[in-house]
Amino acid sequence: MGNWHKVYLKRKQAETTTSTSGTVTLDLPEKDYISQLLVVPYFTNTTFTYALLPAFYAMKKIEVLDGAEVIKSLSGSQLQALAYYWGRTPPMANRQDWVSTETFDAFFVRFGRYPGDLQFMLDMAKLTNPQLKITYDFATTSYYGITYSPPSTPTFKWTVLADMYRGTPPSPVKGFIRSQQIYDYAQVATGTEYVDIPRTEPIVGLMMQGGYTGKGLDQDFDRIRLNIDTGAFVPIDVYAPEMQFLQNEWFGAWLEANYRVEVKSGVQFDTGLGGLFAACFTSRGVGPYAYRITGLMGGFLTPYVSDLATPSEYTTAHATKLKAAGMWPHHTMYLPMEKVTKDGAFTLSAADYASIILELTSSSASTSAKPNIVLETLGA
Repeated sequence: MGNWHKVYLKRKQAETTTSTSGTVTLDLPEKDYISQLLVVPYFTNTTFTYALLPAFYAMKKIEVLDGAEVIKSLSGSQLQALAYYWGRTPPMANRQDWVSTETFDAFFVRFGRYPGDLQFMLDMAKLTNPQLKITYDFATTSYYGITYSPPSTPTFKWTVLADMYRGTPPSPVKGFIRSQQIYDYAQVATGTEYVDIPRTEPIVGLMMQGGYTGKGLDQDFDRIRLNIDTGAFVPIDVYAPEMQFLQNEWFGAWLEANYRVEVKSGVQFDTGLGGLFAACFTSRGVGPYAYRITGLMGGFLTPYVSDLATPSEYTTAHATKLKAAGMWPHHTMYLPMEKVTKDGAFTLSAADYASIILELTSSSASTSAKPNIVLETLGA
């Protein structure tokens, strides 16, 4: 038998104060098992012309590598979406976007179906040169059609906390969930994209990420079809309205995000949820303030703030708390194979088929959008 341990691999490691982009690398243990890694970036936002740059965009890529082998390779937003699908951790688990105060958020890198999953973990003894690699970018200002204010001197720091199992698990470990972006494409307003899915390992699931200002995720992925062996096996062929009900069935009726963010009247930002159907601001200032919100359905909000004591529009940036409820974490949909194929198996045996094509049909979508596809497989 063994025991669980929470182990700091790095605690608030400071990078060069003026470094606005770069890569940091951390050697991982070469023994025991890792269930998940918690990566926490800290940086300081110094200006507010547009919305402040959130951490899930600043973390361009977080990777777990074993030499040339890719175990995980995902953006910050993709990691937070997957943490919801595997473990129901709310997106932006501890997001804080403040001016002149430390901004931070949490990114869980999970190797199992939930935290503490003893059946699926990363066996570090099987790896030869395991490393965590973080690529950060505080210079890029535009994401999904919104301009952000990046920090000029981010004072970037980062923490890595591991959930490790030391000793012999009670039953043999079956492998780990491998995750990486395999495809992205320039979208047409109305048309179908055909994505050839690799068949090298058993498929755990497929995640589709879209989203663009003023557009709903249902316009990026109006129809979703998984075509196996040229129509011999089509386990799913659904349109977006029904996909919402399936998402309810698989992952719960809706999800909620609660975080602290600096807002300014008339300045738009990404809530981190798609299919948004409710949002509420609570000011931390003296107030009282009234908030009118536009752009609710797409997940990108524009708050208009009124100072009720004057009364007049209040245009100064101020700290608020936001509660938002929606459907799609970071504008993603997920197809878990154990739900889609309905045969009870955790994975789809990809090697049994000659072709697996994911067909994604857009409907009145933005041609500026660039959807991407994340493949999750079962690694040995």
